[in-house]
Amino acid sequence: MNLDEFRIGDLTKQVRGLSYKKELALSEPESGYVPVLRANNVNESFHITYEDLIYLPEELIKEEQFLQDGDILIVASSGSINVVGRGARFTGKQRCSFGAFCKVVRPFSSHVLSGYIAHYFQSQRYRREIANLAIGANILNIKNRDIDDLMLSAPENITTQREIVTALDKAKILIDKRHRALLTFKELLDATFTLNFSGIASVDGDSESFPLGDYIDIHHGYAFKSRFFKASGENKLLTPGNFNENGGFRDLGEKQKFYEGEFPERFLLKKDDLLVVMTEQTKGLLGTPLFVPGINFLHNQRLGLVEITSKKLNKQFLFYLFRSELMKEIIHFQSTGAKVRHTSPNKIKAIQVWLPDRKKQDRFAIFANKIEAQIQIQEKSLEEMNLLFQSLLQRAFHGNLTIDPDLQLDGYLEKENFEAIAADAVLIRTLVDRFNQAKTDALSEEEEEATIDEDTKSFDFESVAAYNRAKDALYHMLKKGLVTQETSDNEDGSIKTRLTTI
Repeated sequence: MNLDEFRIGDLTKQVRGLSYKKELALSEPESGYVPVLRANNVNESFHITYEDLIYLPEELIKEEQFLQDGDILIVASSGSINVVGRGARFTGKQRCSFGAFCKVVRPFSSHVLSGYIAHYFQSQRYRREIANLAIGANILNIKNRDIDDLMLSAPENITTQREIVTALDKAKILIDKRHRALLTFKELLDATFTLNFSGIASVDGDSESFPLGDYIDIHHGYAFKSRFFKASGENKLLTPGNFNENGGFRDLGEKQKFYEGEFPERFLLKKDDLLVVMTEQTKGLLGTPLFVPGINFLHNQRLGLVEITSKKLNKQFLFYLFRSELMKEIIHFQSTGAKVRHTSPNKIKAIQVWLPDRKKQDRFAIFANKIEAQIQIQEKSLEEMNLLFQSLLQRAFHGNLTIDPDLQLDGYLEKENFEAIAADAVLIRTLVDRFNQAKTDALSEEEEEATIDEDTKSFDFESVAAYNRAKDALYHMLKKGLVTQETSDNEDGSIKTRLTTI
């Protein structure tokens, strides 16, 4: 496959985000106000989300700062190297703008499709280059020239580009479906807990409630000395960074800290110990729980080790209690600190709870285990699909992605783009072979006629509608003289008709 090299700055225009005074922003929509997307609206799956929006007066926004179909919204400034440079393609119809911590890459070239450029901004190749270019002490920034000077390899043939975009879009759709399935399982778990156990905790109690301290104790961690921190080793240091925002363990990969110095043995954690975050280094993390995933993990001072002291409390049920929005709100309400919020064992133990009986807790724990098993399966599958997608992107931008002609044909048939099929001899042959095979299969099933309609099978086509589109496409080829019909006599005296390419 022949590839041309393009400078991103020769294919696109960059548009700066909107600067505004905070007092002008609304949190709810109002007439004359426009929704404004910010860095948090570009998620890790390379999608634009429309949650937690702000709204600004329309007259403040320049025309070029309204998002257009095909724009790529980029996070231009962030405190996280994993977020800065993150991009998502805008395909919406909604009239909206974007804030100053973002920028738009707007394709204008006729040489490279906007969808092809958008997929480049999802590739690991792009992420690596941006990670090396982003600069800043606390906030990382991307300059216009950083993006303009990036080089993109693309097939010289627009049709080939379109085929690659179609294949990558279909792969992304499958990933998105798996991601939605994963979210559905997680939402089911949270919704089930909330539905059955809402209102079981409060700052103020009554005669039927008890302080959580009647059922648990919480132990402080150890102040490990930073001079013994290492990039590798035997003992891993658990920190708030190891906690997912919604609970559970997060693998930090290369950023994981290890500890080489001496420490009291009681701060070496056991598998399935329950910990909660006591210092909020990231907004929303205070009180978040985690089960220790294995051995050789160390108990840091910013975390609380939860010890269950009563048989009336199921440990896994307690995990979901800590994970609930209600509990996190109470812990945050009781916390102290202006910039960094803190809680303490005594504050958590003072929270009033109305515990259901142990049998109900145990039943929920069994249900939660089954759902968690499904979540792990979905997460592993999603991880594998993302790796495959990155492999496809790498092959695409190196000219090594071979498009399955059946996949191409299905895409063109779905869009009724018969001209694209007519321009490709391989696709014509694929269409003819599948149509002839469908007719053969129909006859082998002793159909009265060698046709397929609503009452029969579609055989080599995914649906009756797809088969009918294929017939329309073949009629188009017959008129163009690209396909001919051949007839022959069967042994029973009937006439056999086959299509052939010229």
